[in-house]
Amino acid sequence: MLDFRAANDRAVRHAVQTGHMPDISLIHSLQRHEGFTPCFGRVTEPCPRSHCRWFAECMTLVETPEWPGSLVPKTLIPSK
Repeated sequence: MLDFRAANDRAVRHAVQTGHMPDISLIHSLQRHEGFTPCFGRVTEPCPRSHCRWFAECMTLVETPEWPGSLVPKTLIPSK
């Protein structure tokens, strides 16, 4: 599973390609509140949790191509 920084980088790449930037911190908070692991955008392969409300968007992020290096400055990423 990717760490938060890598998941955020993936979301930024997705935003550059599509114009849509998911709020990973908010989604992780909602997942925790609902009793789930805060895994949105962090999986590295197809996820078996097809019942998750963010499943489709998360799998779209999994399919986002990798770019070398990080795109998000450390100061913009909340500490976990």
